[in-house]
Amino acid sequence: MPPRPFSEVASPLGLEATMAADVRSTMTPGAWASLRAPGDTLGATVHVPHRSAPPASASSGPPRLPPISIRLPFTERPPALDGDSPQEDLVVRSLLAEGGMGRLYVAEQRSLSREVVVKTVRDRHDQAQAQALVAEGTITGALEHPNITPVHLAGRDEGGAPLLVMKRIVGVSWSALIEGDEEAWARCPGLSRDRARAHLEILLQVSSAIHFAHEHAVLHRDIKPDNVMVGTLGDVYVVDWGVAMRQQPGISTVAEVVGTPCYVAPEMLVGGPLGPHTDVYLLGATLHVVLTGEVRHQGNTLHEVLEAAWRSEPFVYGDAVPAELGSLANAATAHDPALRPASALAFRRALADHLEHLQSLRLASEGWTRTEQLRALRGAGGAQAGARSRLITEARFAFHSALASWPENPRARSGERAVLLEALELELDREGLEAARDLARELGEVPEDPRSRLEALEGLVDKRQRDAERLQRIEHDTDVDLAAAERNRLLLGLTMLSLTGGLALLAAGRGGEGSFEPGSGGTMVALAAGLLVLEVIGVLVFRRKLLRNRLNGQLTTLLIGSTAVLVLHRILDWSRQVDPTTTLRTDLLILSLPCFFTATFVRPRAALGGLAFAAAAGGAAWYPQHAVWWFNGGTVLALLALSWALRGASGARGTPAAPR
Repeated sequence: MPPRPFSEVASPLGLEATMAADVRSTMTPGAWASLRAPGDTLGATVHVPHRSAPPASASSGPPRLPPISIRLPFTERPPALDGDSPQEDLVVRSLLAEGGMGRLYVAEQRSLSREVVVKTVRDRHDQAQAQALVAEGTITGALEHPNITPVHLAGRDEGGAPLLVMKRIVGVSWSALIEGDEEAWARCPGLSRDRARAHLEILLQVSSAIHFAHEHAVLHRDIKPDNVMVGTLGDVYVVDWGVAMRQQPGISTVAEVVGTPCYVAPEMLVGGPLGPHTDVYLLGATLHVVLTGEVRHQGNTLHEVLEAAWRSEPFVYGDAVPAELGSLANAATAHDPALRPASALAFRRALADHLEHLQSLRLASEGWTRTEQLRALRGAGGAQAGARSRLITEARFAFHSALASWPENPRARSGERAVLLEALELELDREGLEAARDLARELGEVPEDPRSRLEALEGLVDKRQRDAERLQRIEHDTDVDLAAAERNRLLLGLTMLSLTGGLALLAAGRGGEGSFEPGSGGTMVALAAGLLVLEVIGVLVFRRKLLRNRLNGQLTTLLIGSTAVLVLHRILDWSRQVDPTTTLRTDLLILSLPCFFTATFVRPRAALGGLAFAAAAGGAAWYPQHAVWWFNGGTVLALLALSWALRGASGARGTPAAPR
């Protein structure tokens, strides 16, 4: 903020009495004085020649300059020209431009067969204009730099008016390029096709010219796009040094107000102190035009424009303006000169750094474009998951590439974090917990909303995992295919034992028709008990294979339990002297029950075993004399049916591994 209000500055400037003015045009001391009301005496020294002009008395004419052989057009009736006189080296062909203080003509220099520009005063009798033109020639002629228009000659015409002969620049005004004049761009094919880059490259050359002038103690004081010409091959020239001043040791203030109101630095309104920092301000104001297309100081009146210049408040640039350039423009146009870049060279270096970073900034901009597209797709559901994944990959690649070329790129840094958040949102949407955790670790500090969603997802996934493990345990415990091979071997073994037992029963013989020999009941108990013992021994020996899940344990228990019931039943019948034929029929019915139980809860086709036992019981009841044969045949068929019913899904196969 300025140390004092503008009202204290406006009064000495006589702004209360000034009339309307073109704030985009250069204000010379004479132009400033012409704005004042008649009789106004404030700031009466504004017409004093600036420091760059050589001292001269008020009554003296223009400085002594060598005559130049030139034919100039006349404002009065021109003489008839029947041919060019051989003694005239310069012949004016056309008027190029005309301003408040001078005219520019295109002329032919015969001795060198080239076109040049001749600059002369507008009013041949105005001594101030004559002195200003001579001062401009003196300053510009001493500044031999590729970006400053060369002055070939300085002299006077036959009427004594001063004139300058300068290089003819074939090109366009920089302001026409900034305004987007397509014809102007077409005339400069040497410029970069990237127009934003082209403007910065032009400003680089302008900064070089101004730094060179500062090294020779010259201040331009009127830097703006209107005073920059761009050649067809991209060559740049800083022109119109009419209000430039040469600094002298110990002199840093002036009594005059010059420059273009919508560009001027605050110190120019109060006479100083002036220095290179003043031109740095004008470079910053020019950069502002490049960035926004508008002049730095806005207002409807001269008073408002100069008040804006005096305040020079920081400008808030939009997202379209690179932060690096916006910061440079604000720093260069700071009210306090101490806050500006130290020199025009420092300003130029900042621009050059930005151009080096331009590719990185563009990549960051592309990354942000995709990040914004990601934000628009947030919450779109699974249908857009593929598109979001692709955009995340592209955005991360753009930011990574941007940081590879410029690790300090702040826009790429912030964009990298933004796209990580979008990637986290995507993983949360599709419940990718591990990927979401990785992204959260990469982010470090996660905002509250995605953090709470991540915690909720962790709880949900944990519950699902517990449910899945429980279901897996249930599936494992009820997997009939598990240990199928071992179970089949056991059933086949029981089948062989049943055949052996049947043969033993047949060997016990029959006492009479329909009855067993005495002691047959004891033999039947012994055979059943032996079978039970062998089953228990087999299960104990092969328990690690047979008892690998709950179902096999239940089936094994059912097998041993049914055999134990069979033993108890035979003991009871033997103790009560029940006919063994009846005992066998009841045994068959008892053995059918486990089969039907297995069919109900394990495999339906196990019912074939139960049917075999039941059919054998019916046959034994119908043909009691053949009860042993029915018992043996039914048992063998039932065990074979059970073995088939409980075989593995793909037949006899290896036992699958138990779940972890």
